[in-house]
Order: sequence, then C-alpha cells, then structure tokens
Amino acid sequence: MGYCTEQMRSPAWTLAWKGSGPALACWLLLVPSGAQGQSAQPPSEPSWLDKRVRSTRTASAPLIDGVLDDQVWQRAGRIDGLRQRLPLEDADPSERTTVRFLHDRDFLYIAVRCYDRHPDQIAVTKLRRDSDMQTEDSIYFVLDTFHDRRNAFFFQVNAIGAKRDALIEDNRRFLGDWDGIWYAKARIDERGWTAELAIPFKTVNFAEGQTTWGLNILRRVRHLNEEDVWANPDQDYSAINMSRAGTLEGLAGIEQGFGLDVKPAMALIYENDENGDEDLRGKPGGDVFYKLTPSLTGALTVNTDFSEAAPDDLRLNLTRFSLFFPETRDFFLQDAGIFEFGGLSRESGIPFFSRRIGLDDGEVVDLRGGGKVTGRHGPLSLGALAVNMEPYSPDDSTRERVDEKNLFVGRASLNVLEESSVGVIFTSGDPNSNDENYLAGGDFRYRDSGFRGENTLTADLWYQQSYSTGTHGRKESALGATLAYPNDQWNWRLRYELFDENYNPAMGFVTRTDIQRYEGRLRYRIRPQGYLRTVDTQVDARLVTTTANALETGFIDYDLVDLRNNPGDRLRLRYGFRKEELRAGQEFDIGDELFIGVGTYTWHRGSILLEAGQGRPIGGSLELGYGSFFDGRSLDAIARLDLRPSPYVNLSFEWEQRNLMDVGQQILDDTAVPPALGPPGSGDATLRLVRTRLIVNASADLSWNTVLQYISVDQSVELNSRLRWIVEPGNEIFLILNQSWLADSDRVAPLETEAVAKLVYTFRF
Repeated sequence: MGYCTEQMRSPAWTLAWKGSGPALACWLLLVPSGAQGQSAQPPSEPSWLDKRVRSTRTASAPLIDGVLDDQVWQRAGRIDGLRQRLPLEDADPSERTTVRFLHDRDFLYIAVRCYDRHPDQIAVTKLRRDSDMQTEDSIYFVLDTFHDRRNAFFFQVNAIGAKRDALIEDNRRFLGDWDGIWYAKARIDERGWTAELAIPFKTVNFAEGQTTWGLNILRRVRHLNEEDVWANPDQDYSAINMSRAGTLEGLAGIEQGFGLDVKPAMALIYENDENGDEDLRGKPGGDVFYKLTPSLTGALTVNTDFSEAAPDDLRLNLTRFSLFFPETRDFFLQDAGIFEFGGLSRESGIPFFSRRIGLDDGEVVDLRGGGKVTGRHGPLSLGALAVNMEPYSPDDSTRERVDEKNLFVGRASLNVLEESSVGVIFTSGDPNSNDENYLAGGDFRYRDSGFRGENTLTADLWYQQSYSTGTHGRKESALGATLAYPNDQWNWRLRYELFDENYNPAMGFVTRTDIQRYEGRLRYRIRPQGYLRTVDTQVDARLVTTTANALETGFIDYDLVDLRNNPGDRLRLRYGFRKEELRAGQEFDIGDELFIGVGTYTWHRGSILLEAGQGRPIGGSLELGYGSFFDGRSLDAIARLDLRPSPYVNLSFEWEQRNLMDVGQQILDDTAVPPALGPPGSGDATLRLVRTRLIVNASADLSWNTVLQYISVDQSVELNSRLRWIVEPGNEIFLILNQSWLADSDRVAPLETEAVAKLVYTFRF
C-alpha cells in the first residue's frame, strides 16, 4: 500500500485520478511519470511560427525515378529538418529529413531524402494505390493552392512508391476517394529511402496569379512510431490543418494550359441472372473536365458507367434504421466537399447525399448524363450539379415506375472572419419517386484555431426547409447547432437537432423524423512518456425524443479506459446503457428471424476490444461484448486477422457473429399476413457476417483486389474481383467480376454474374 501511495504522487497519477477515476488509475501502475506530450526542454519560442521555403524555377525537368542524382536538385529550394510531433511535441526528430522544391511552367517537382540508420526496419506493407498508409514509412505533402488556410490537396508516397491522394476541405474533411493525375517513385537504400514527385499544375485548382501556396509536410518513421512535421508540431493540430501551415513561395509563371481533360471510356459488360438470361453489350461513355478559370472546373459526364467503383462492405443491421454507405463513384467525388453542409458528413439530416442518384435500394439506375461546376472565386465557393436519370421500375412491386428525372443541387458558401463561412444549399427532384421535392437551407460554420492561445473551437448552425408533394412546406423544417472543442487533451462536443415530421430531403439522407436529438461527448487524454502512447477515457451520450418531448431513445457509452502503446496496440473497456421506446408503427424485423414489437426496453452491455498494431506482418483485433438486448440477451464477437507477408500480398479475414437469445418473438412464417410469431421472449438467432480480402500487387500500378463476403441474414455470398492496371496516371484498364450465390441450409445456387472489361483514357490539353 505504501508503494502505491508513493506512485500516486507522480504527475501522471494525479492526471489519471482526476480525469478518469480509479479504473483508469489502476492501468497506469506501469506508466512512468512525466509531463504530457512535451520534450524535457521546450524552446522558448516555437520554431514553426513562420516556416517558409522557396521553389526554384528550372529549365530542365528532373527524371522521376526515385534517385536524387539529377544536377538540377542541387540548386533547388530546400528544407533541412522537421520537428517531432509524436511522441514528443516539438522535440528533435530521431532521423533527419531533407526536402527540395523545383518547378517549371507545368509541374511542381519534389525530392525527398528520409535518412534512417536502420534501413532494414523500414516498414512497407502496401503497394496498391490509395491504401491507408498509417502503418507505413511514408511522407505526405499538403498544398493549400489558394492560400486561404482552409482547403488543400494531399499527396502521399511510401518508401517503395505506393501513392495516395485526397482533398482537404475546410480543415475538417479528408476526401480520400479523390484521384488526381500525378507521378511518384521511391526506393530504399543504405541511408534510408528517397522519393521524387511531379505534380502537374493541371491536376490542382489554384488562384490565378497566386505565387504563394500554403504547405505542410509530415513524415512517419514507423519502427519508432514517430511523426515529424515541418510546420506546427502542436499535437492539438493535425498536419492537414492548414491554419498553421508554412509557406511555399516563388511559384511564378505556372500555367494550366488550355485546362481541358477529355476522358473517353469503353466498357464491355456481360450479365447472367438467376433465370439464365444472358446479355452482352458495349457501353461507351466518358467525362470531360474543363477549367473555366484556374480555380473553377466544369465537368460533363455522358452515358455514365460506374462499374469500376469499389463495392460496399456488407454489414449486419440490428436497428430499424437505414445504414449509411459512403460514396465511391469518381464523378460525384470530384470536389464533393464543396457540397458539404452544416458539418454533417455521415449523420442523419444531410440535405444532399449523392448516392441517392443512380442507386435505388442498392440497384443501379442508369444515368444519361450530368454536368457539374465546382470551385472557388476569391472568398466564394460554388458548386452546381445537374443529372438526367433514366426511367426505371423498382424491384419492390408495390412501388410505381419512376419516370425520367432531372435532378439538381446548388451550393454556395462565403468565407467570413478568419476561418469561418456562411452558405446556402438548394436541391430539386426526387430520384426515387414521381413526387415533386425541393429543399433549401442555410448554414454558418465557425472555426477559431487560436482559441485561448493554441486550442481550436468550432461551431455549426444550420436550417433546412423541404417542400414535397402533398405537404407544401408544412412541418417540413429541420435545424441544428453544434459546439465542439476538438483538441488533444480535452475533446468535447455538444449538439442539438430537430427534424419535423414531414421533413423530406429526397436527395439527402435521414433516418427518422418528428424528433429532437441531444448529443454530448467528452474525452480526456494523457500522453505519458514511456511504453504507453495515449490513455483515454470517454463518455458519449444521446437522447432522442419526439417533437412533443416523449422519449424514443437514450444511451450512454462510457469507455472506462482506452490504452494505446507505442507499437500501436490497443485495449479498450466499454460499458453501455440504453433505453428504447417503440410505439405503434415502429416495430421491425431483425433479418427474417426475429420480430421486435411495441414496448419499452432497457439494457446494459459491456465489451472489451483488443487490437494489435498494424505495423507488424501479422495483426488483427478481437472485440467481445455481452449484455441485455431489447428484452433478451446478446453475446457478440467481432474478429479480424491481417496477414501482410510482403507489400505484394495482403490478406485479411473478418468474422462478426451476433448470438441473440430470448429476444423479441421468433418469426415462424413470414409469408402469413400478419406474420406468424412465437410467444414474447422466444426469439433466438445467430447472425453472421464473414469477409475475406486478398490484395495482390504486381507493382504500384498493377493490383488485383478480391473480396468474398457472406451474410446470414440474406443467406447470400458475394464475390467482387477487380484488376486495375494504371498504364500511366489517367490511363487505366479494369477487369471486374461480380458473382452472387444463394447459400441456404440446403444448397449453394448461383444468382447473378457480371463481368466487365473497361478502358479509361485521358487526353489533356
């Protein structure tokens, strides 16, 4: 007892006891004391307050091969030395990094030397384009081409040349599905690794005549689990936050040419359904992108085909609400962040959700064409999208045929104050019915990255009004407000939303209406020096009532402790409480097995999550949960195994199983009207989802990605196998096979087969 008393006098113990109580403090017995995330002797003046580097104009372009032997690099603008962000804020980096910048009329060139005294420990497990590189030795560059300290282009390369790119919108959203045309090569040598990048000015939008861009750089040294940045190593700021970025100067005489990209495409499609009906057809189409100005882009798509888009991961749904699946189609992803409204990204209440266009309950609806204008003009951001959708007959026989549709969405926002904006949005059309629908809304987004010195404070305020056939604006409004403090040590958020009973964003996403929703989240983090990287404790709470203040849903999730160590391993203990009130009309089925009827349900649950750091050749996670579920019990297990024997082969297995016991009522005959049910509390079911994914990379430009999924709810197996060959950036060949089977207890029978060969070619002018 005396030993524990002495230990609890250290600063780390004091923080743990005050921040999360005895449960968290018990886990810190092995943690050395020390100040949170700081070097022992921080500099008196931050060295990153005014970071600047000048790009040198060159008459001869370097060869992009990953070898820094071109003489032109010797006179390039140079950065020599980053600062450590993790694990020690603003400390000297463990390894040296140098970066050089050149440009000519058409390209920005970047050369990187990442020194490493242990090159045999450089971690490279991925080679495929757009892979998540959290586990890799890599470096990324964030270019604020408008120098508005809000938006940027993101370019990343790992130590063997795998590439990733993205758009950064409003210092908040990371749009990783954006694909730009650019070039990069990298290689490992006895001193560490090197990389060369060439970014065409035709690929990025920028303000005309702008010679100064915002810039930040982040390098990951994976075997040390270290992050080094150029500007602003403050742990409260991500390196993609451009409000504290450095400056890239000297970009005079850069051009975008005519600013025209023509992307014709040809797809050959074979289909065979469960009845044996076959179809073979060719589908020509394409996209055209034209830069009306260096900062404003027009896009046109004709006879659009989305066969190369990545498939959705299947998910078990144990609620009565629709699941949200992100957009994966390139045409809609281009400048998608401009259409973001009110800080809503995946939440219910989004006024515009592009997956409403061209999809109906997961089934593809053909588009004849569409046009889009997006970009910025000074402080004004603009977006307009118009699409013509072909008529179609829904799979649901109770619904009428949907006529040809002209759909439109317009969005404008104006930068105000230093980091804030005010905007409006308008949508027209209902893609899934013949009813008329319109929506108009306005939002104010506030951000202060210098709140109380070095902290960030954000706020969002928004209002929407929809107009639908038969309601004419009566009780069709929605509004919301959010206040957040998204910082490293203390992180909290408060939110309120109201959705009237007739609110109908036909081109948006909403799960339920006639409600008020109250949300709160509080997380406290310490960064002890030693084996543990972070120690978190967090509370999430939500209360949902009707607009008449009758309870519908309430829950509290408390992460008693969430530990992460330097190699990236994780342990989380969670307790949850929930209360649900189901009224007439809110009953629902879980799959085709269980019926949850009217009633008041209260339950308690606990779970434990163990996760191995992803930097190892073998990794994975295991989450176990047990507790009450509606009027019964549930035992859940979610497991994942990752095998990364080399950058050329990645294999993963995922298993999710929900064992429901004495829940609701068993559905004895779902063909009866109403369905024949067992007595209350008779429901037992085992819901299972299995997924395996194999990625084979012949090179950074040639990959084969195969996903095989089984879900017990639909008794179905789905296969998606996709070969992608990037002949050169912008010119690609896809070979795709989609196959589904019915897999019940008696048989495995093929359902639908689709095989696609597609060629996409880009002409730049």
